[in-house]
Amino acid sequence: MRVTLAVLILCLFLSTAHGQTSRAFEKDYGKPTDGYSASAHISMTPEYSSDGQVCRARLYRKQLSTGKTPVSKALPLEELKGVLNQLIPPRLRGAIKDPFGVTDLGGREGWTTYSYENVSIVFAFPVNIDPKDWKGPFTFPIENPPPKQQSKPVLSSNSDFSLNDGIEVVMVTWTHRPCPTN
Repeated sequence: MRVTLAVLILCLFLSTAHGQTSRAFEKDYGKPTDGYSASAHISMTPEYSSDGQVCRARLYRKQLSTGKTPVSKALPLEELKGVLNQLIPPRLRGAIKDPFGVTDLGGREGWTTYSYENVSIVFAFPVNIDPKDWKGPFTFPIENPPPKQQSKPVLSSNSDFSLNDGIEVVMVTWTHRPCPTN
């Protein structure tokens, strides 16, 4: 009786595992993504527009071999600058757009967005705020900003963004190359 029950359970597990085909995975999770080694410590996962051009790329810390963990999840800053300047050289980014270099915070995360004419770069990083450091009351004065004057477009350069330690993920999105929605 026990042998029959064991065989029945084994068959049930085998049929479940056997039913997970690549087609079933693609139906549930979409097509697999390509990953590239962008540098010694940075991996890149691109997405492509319908005409095959890269429309979005994520940069993140490479995973080390099994059993080894990186000292930090943060991307090495000088290496990151090099990867970004190779992936999207300043001359191809286009003019700087407003708002530029705006940081948003929420849910223990922060992200700073640098918008250009042809591309947007978002740096994501963890934020740990100790509630003891927050002493109120807080007031946020609202002022009417001076009217914007027409000026020449500011061109991008190698030093557009100030990178801080702790950046864990970078998302690069090309403005004129829409990514397909799943």
